[in-house]
Amino acid sequence: MLSVTNLTYSRRNKLIFNNLSAAFNDGEIIGITGAAGSGKSIFLELLNSEHRDYEGNIFLDDFDVKKTDKKKIRNLISRYSSIQHSINPEAIVNEWILSGRIYHKKRLSPYSDLDKEIAYSEMKN
Repeated sequence: MLSVTNLTYSRRNKLIFNNLSAAFNDGEIIGITGAAGSGKSIFLELLNSEHRDYEGNIFLDDFDVKKTDKKKIRNLISRYSSIQHSINPEAIVNEWILSGRIYHKKRLSPYSDLDKEIAYSEMKN
């Protein structure tokens, strides 16, 4: 479970979060969307214990992010960022399109040859 209560955070004299509270249950898949500069990446950085100079509380399971060893927190989080500096952009596009087949495969199983064939044929269209 992820619990955020009364999160307030500023960076470079700009208020990013003001008294933000939210809770997410185990098993939920969460997507964070918003305009550029709205605080999406900063929120993930706070969850990942990259910054601890915030007010309020962030708990992952029973661990207080601010007080728990950073390595322990990072073992609890799975994070994907579309910002990749050393990866071929075409590979990212391929993975995004292939991910559209996720509901046609068994959980935690690799994509089948048919999934790949369908996804790649869509890229050609």
